[in-house]
Amino acid sequence: MALIDLYGVEEARQREILLQLATEVWQKGWWDKYSGQVDGSLIDLVWLESRTEMMRAYSQTALLFLLQTREYAQAMIRAADPDAPEEQVRRWVDLRMSRKRILDRDHPVRLSVVLDEAVLRRPIGSAQVMAEQLRHIGIQAERENVALRVLPFRAGAHASPNGGFQLLKMADPFPEVAYVEGPAGALYVESAGAERIAGMYDRLQKAALPESESVDFMAALAEEFE
Repeated sequence: MALIDLYGVEEARQREILLQLATEVWQKGWWDKYSGQVDGSLIDLVWLESRTEMMRAYSQTALLFLLQTREYAQAMIRAADPDAPEEQVRRWVDLRMSRKRILDRDHPVRLSVVLDEAVLRRPIGSAQVMAEQLRHIGIQAERENVALRVLPFRAGAHASPNGGFQLLKMADPFPEVAYVEGPAGALYVESAGAERIAGMYDRLQKAALPESESVDFMAALAEEFE
């Protein structure tokens, strides 16, 4: 409260949100039981996801976790860490599946995703796993709070040649945050950097197929894997 007064935050709603945030920081969430098994930056991301109202993402090399089936997630994790014990892999998969709760809560996150054709064609696990994964994405596209578009190869050069990203927007007055993951770790970007990435997303979305054509595209691809 003293800091809020010092910084001159006078608007009642802003004061309420900041005070609530200060209280919640010290409360344990369901994700805390995984804190010793994953990188701290991932726990930070899960915390941020739990407070996000809108998420936009571009999937280029790895499918966004919110769209993954358990079998697809397991195959991805095993490929990235082939020496991990069976129990550890199970825990990582459980965490990834639990993060999908934000799609089913009382006020579900509004999700908008551009899926590169490359991430849809790359075989992860068996052909059956891929066929089921593609059908699962089609089912998720039927949700009122989910919008999916495919960026086909024929779109050519595009706005994000260096990889995928996520954009997470919490309630006002908090800014939109961009999350970018790479081999050297995760990066959180705010302010002008996040605005630049948001602009990239807008251009990707314009270059992608319409939603109905995207669903048809994924259904046809699922048949190819079958």
